[in-house]
Amino acid sequence: MTIVRALPFLWAYPQGAPGDTCMNMMPKHRGTQSQLDGSVYRVTSNTTYTPGQAVTVTVDSPSGAVFKGVQIRARMAEGNPEDIIGEFTNLRPVNKLNYINCQGKRHNMVTHNNTDLVSSVTVDWIPPNENVGPIVFDVTVVQSFFKFYFGLHSAVVNPSPTAGSLSPWAKVTNTISPAMTLINWDECGETKGCLLYPRYCIGADNCKAGLTYKMNTNDSTISFEMMAKAEGYVSMGLSHDALMGDDQTISCTTLFDTVNIQNGFNFAVNQAIKYNIREPKGTWVDRVLENGSNDFPRNLTL
Repeated sequence: MTIVRALPFLWAYPQGAPGDTCMNMMPKHRGTQSQLDGSVYRVTSNTTYTPGQAVTVTVDSPSGAVFKGVQIRARMAEGNPEDIIGEFTNLRPVNKLNYINCQGKRHNMVTHNNTDLVSSVTVDWIPPNENVGPIVFDVTVVQSFFKFYFGLHSAVVNPSPTAGSLSPWAKVTNTISPAMTLINWDECGETKGCLLYPRYCIGADNCKAGLTYKMNTNDSTISFEMMAKAEGYVSMGLSHDALMGDDQTISCTTLFDTVNIQNGFNFAVNQAIKYNIREPKGTWVDRVLENGSNDFPRNLTL
């Protein structure tokens, strides 16, 4: 098992966002500041979609404000919001935009190809060949090296009346409870196993990171709890060896006042996302992942 602590370093990518921004869409610019004013830039698209038929998406500014960078993706508005769906095509301006392949899929995210100033970008999005329910386009706009607008969204795009019945895989839900019981570190070595960092620290009082695991005999699962005094995320890995790669990963992340859980699998260099976590719970304290940030069970056989 591996516990990873986030480090707050940001780096610039003038040729566009790297693939590891697929999930959080945060620009990696050192010293940048996120802006929450949603009135500067807007995201417009069709109001409905038909499976397999193009939807036009435009990012611009009502006031004509220009920008250097952009990230665009589509996700389900209901069910599993972490699944980046569909495929983009017909990028305009042609020389400004480029594709990113996220979660092992082709062209399902768009980013900038250079830092040339533009007042708008337009792309076509091809939805899956089945009804995946309402979808939303998420957008990040980079106005300058030091200022970006994060968390922009389109209006909800609903399936058309001819879209057919909802696909079974689109019905998956993954809801985090608003609160959880704090980790009881006194049970370490008694009712559950614990991994602590530094090795001989004592729970949330002086540990920088910690993980507990406990066998659930009633349903053959193992429950894990994670905590870390780190802004951003804390992760654990399940591996067959002591080396990075070929590992199942579970990450607890925070953004503003929201806690999320991401389940994935690390290959040698890329990450593919899986969605079989059940009953996740999370909390945050002063935007620091501590005092029992995540609690969830996993199947005993991985």
